[in-house]
Amino acid sequence: QSTWVPLLIFTFGATINTPGTLIGMVASEQVPQELAATACGVVGGFGYLGASAVGLLLGRIFTTAGWAAGLSLVVGITAGCNLFLAPIWWADRNQRSKEM
Repeated sequence: QSTWVPLLIFTFGATINTPGTLIGMVASEQVPQELAATACGVVGGFGYLGASAVGLLLGRIFTTAGWAAGLSLVVGITAGCNLFLAPIWWADRNQRSKEM
């Protein structure tokens, strides 16, 4: 048995699970301490809802519109999510620069 297989499995697991962990951490840091658990629960709930719906919806899009349209949709959604997260990124950077 090759030694690269466990390394490959670890890499896939780390790249899949790390964003979910970081999203919960960011949600808990952006709200008052009393609301941290609620924020993590809301973000996690939307994450599970999205994960359960994405297979059916993307499968339908890829089947009817083709791979190019499906990939364009995924890239567009990713870019849109980055735009929505940009204010959080800049607010945090501005807050840290004021503290220094």
